[in-house]
Formats: sequence, C-alpha cells, structure tokens
Amino acid sequence: MQEVDNLLPLQREMIITFDHNVKHSLLEHIWAVNIQGYNISIAKAHLSNSQLNYRHQYVVGFRGFHHKITESQALRLLRPYGGMTCYFHQNLAFIAFKSADQMHSVCRLRLYTKDDRLLTGRPKFASNEDQLQTHMPTNTLSKCKAMSSHTNDM
Repeated sequence: MQEVDNLLPLQREMIITFDHNVKHSLLEHIWAVNIQGYNISIAKAHLSNSQLNYRHQYVVGFRGFHHKITESQALRLLRPYGGMTCYFHQNLAFIAFKSADQMHSVCRLRLYTKDDRLLTGRPKFASNEDQLQTHMPTNTLSKCKAMSSHTNDM
C-alpha cells in the first residue's frame, strides 16, 4: 500500500497493488476488500462522482451484532444477500447493496448470528425525498421469509 500525496486535508486515498496472481475480473464485482478486519472501499480511478455516490444509495442499518464483531465479519454474513460493503457507526452496521430490491429483501429476512442474535435492518435514507422515491415494493405486506441462520467466527 502506498499513500497518495497532494490530497485535500479530509481526503484519504491509497494505491493498493494486488498480487499478480489475483483474478482481476473479481475486482470488477466487489466494492470493498478486507485488510486486517476492516473493509476498505475500492473503486477504479476512472469512476465518476455519480458512480461513486450510487454506492451509498441503498444502505441498510442493522442492529443486533455483537459489539466485538468486525466490519468484515458482518459483511461476510450479508454477502449472500447482496451486501457489498460495511461500516459501523453508533453500534449499527451499515451495509450497502447494489439495488433497492436487494435492500428491501434483506430487511424482510429474519437473520440470526451464530450466538442467536436476531439482526434487524432498516433502510437508511439520505433525505426524506430519497425515502419517498425509494418506496417499498408492493409485496412488502407479505409475511417475513423463512428464518435464515448464518454462522461467523468472532
């Protein structure tokens, strides 16, 4: 890893060089990599600001994780449901998804951690306008889907 020089004071960028044996095609489909338990967001240098902002559009805040779980462990639990990246803020795990459908679908699931903690998720909206535009699909009145259980090592 190498820090990028000459950035604005609040910006942090690093150049990460991947091993030559890495399948670069996999990097096209992920938004974060695990570095020592932290999810580090990655993106190609040529992505526009609107493309980067899109990655913050469909985010769910989850309660119920053990306080010692890492961002990578939380994301590992939600990747099968479309989770792309994770960060913690005030004891909530915020998981980003690619689409509104994925975001709303995971909110309807009853997910349990290895230690039997129920995870509850609610969409995070940047503003009331976003909340009105990204309304729940019409089938959200249906019952919750079958309970899912997923394990992770802490």
